[in-house]
Amino acid sequence: MNLIEVHVILFLANNPGFDTAAQIVAVRHLAKSYVSVAVRALQERGLLRGQRRPDDRRTIHLSLLDAAAPIVADGRAAQERFLSILLHGATQEELDCVSSLLEKVEHNIEVYQAPDPDIG
Repeated sequence: MNLIEVHVILFLANNPGFDTAAQIVAVRHLAKSYVSVAVRALQERGLLRGQRRPDDRRTIHLSLLDAAAPIVADGRAAQERFLSILLHGATQEELDCVSSLLEKVEHNIEVYQAPDPDIG
């Protein structure tokens, strides 16, 4: 399994309000072609299902299948270990500051996503 496939699985597991390849591309800033290939591979392995809804036949909604549960568990454990190492020794006040800063960074990414010639 490649890294993009793991990203797709963990994105779907960790973001229940998002369930399309287009959302994965937009939120994670991954190349559309990589996400498409990963989604196809995960479907072929029986880890992911794509389904059209009667109210919107144009969009394919993705859902993880039970076979993906061990990958989700391992991925979440790796994420927790990484954060634990990364933030080791930080006080709650410092963690709050990091959280606030990351929210601002996320906002700036959303606002300035499109190239703007005035931003240098």
